[in-house]
Amino acid sequence: MMNDKKVDVIWGVAGNAGNGAAEAILETDNAWFIGVDSDQEATFQEELAAITLTSGLKNIGNSLVWVFDELDAGNEYWGTHVILSLADGGVGIVTDKNYDAIVSDEIKATVEEAIKSVQDGTVKVSTALGPDAIDVPAIRDSIRP
Repeated sequence: MMNDKKVDVIWGVAGNAGNGAAEAILETDNAWFIGVDSDQEATFQEELAAITLTSGLKNIGNSLVWVFDELDAGNEYWGTHVILSLADGGVGIVTDKNYDAIVSDEIKATVEEAIKSVQDGTVKVSTALGPDAIDVPAIRDSIRP
């Protein structure tokens, strides 16, 4: 079973394929699920929504607004790869419903500070994409037992 290690939170980062993680949590009733891509608490049936603490968001709507704002400003990106990040509003997390009700004010403040630090550039998030890519295989191999 996925939760034999008694974890507190499982993040099923595989789109809808990750929903099996939420279903596994229901079998043991001892962990929280973090959704992915959209607000899964809002789209899940009641029993799965009840164990969904938050979701990592792909803010597709923000991306569309960004593209049209750029086009209106005369900027075109045809044939290029554009990455919208947390700083750009391209991704985020759900902070209402279960998150708001369950997460302590101290942790909320820590999360808000982390988000602000990424947005203002104080914290730089490494990436495996593009010219600033980190060496993911080397990092992976360095932590193997």
